[in-house]
Amino acid sequence: MEVRISRETARQIIRYQLIHCRSLSGATQKEAADHLGITQPHYAQFLYHPTQKGYQAPLPEQLEALLIFFGVADRFPILKQVLEIARTGAPGKMHPVGVISDLDMYLALEFFAESITNYEPMLIHTLLQTPQYSRALAEFSKLGNPEIDVVAEVNKRIGRQVPLTRKPSPLRFTAFVEERALKGIVHPDPEINAEIMTEQRQHVLRASQHNENVVLRVLRDNFHLRAPGNRQLSLVEVHPEQWTPS
Repeated sequence: MEVRISRETARQIIRYQLIHCRSLSGATQKEAADHLGITQPHYAQFLYHPTQKGYQAPLPEQLEALLIFFGVADRFPILKQVLEIARTGAPGKMHPVGVISDLDMYLALEFFAESITNYEPMLIHTLLQTPQYSRALAEFSKLGNPEIDVVAEVNKRIGRQVPLTRKPSPLRFTAFVEERALKGIVHPDPEINAEIMTEQRQHVLRASQHNENVVLRVLRDNFHLRAPGNRQLSLVEVHPEQWTPS
């Protein structure tokens, strides 16, 4: 996925990655600061909202050291490009960041997005999945990759739904879902599959009926305008300077 981002978005991505990766590692802010040889208040400046007075992006060598410390050194090459935009990009200008095929990078954009419009041909989008539906998908994936931690995968999927209830500016999500996705098979046992899919359909309908920021559009099975290869498509609009996440 080719991406162009603003300086403000780049700063939010770096901020998100520092928060997310440190959390996964179990390290504290003080431990991260000590690793860099700086004070905790200095480290906290990396986590300020980009429009907040005192915000400071880390230096490239600081970011690399932190990612190594958090156990995700492989993230540095792509984040180095993002950091350069965060530190030197012109305000309001869109800067190319190359090709992003990394899920966690997309999740950073998703987390700070103002709106997402998604087309999904085969499955219910993660933002609208029930825990049971997510578990069924994770268990299926585990058949091909035994190393998958089902519980962790489900928690990760459900955790992605936080922006839908974000205050004060919840994510606006428009989902174009094919009818077949609402009648899908996610479990080999027909009775269990029926229970999962019934609950999932009810959840999707409730989400669209009771939340002004969620719009559902169901496409009939005879709908013929589809993405090549039946792939999902997402349009993500990010305006991080307009809000501060809680």
